[in-house]
Amino acid sequence: METTEMSIYTQKDRETLRVLEQTVERGIGCKAADIRNVTLDRQRSSVERQQGHRLVFRRAFPVIGRGNIMGDRTLSREEVNLLVDKALR
Repeated sequence: METTEMSIYTQKDRETLRVLEQTVERGIGCKAADIRNVTLDRQRSSVERQQGHRLVFRRAFPVIGRGNIMGDRTLSREEVNLLVDKALR
């Protein structure tokens, strides 16, 4: 007796995910399965080595807080570290 697996995803959802994964694979330079099995820190280090520069993370909107008070620029790694150190004191 054969069983069919129910999925909450439509065929269009699966196709969108496939295209997204291919796009990420091209940009990162490794397979999506490999990306899932490697820590974020190792992924970051690998991408930085491949591209020859540090990764820069940008945000389009605030995660929490009083609003987008710094929407015109991103924080450097050093600025983030200073803010975290200050918060932990």
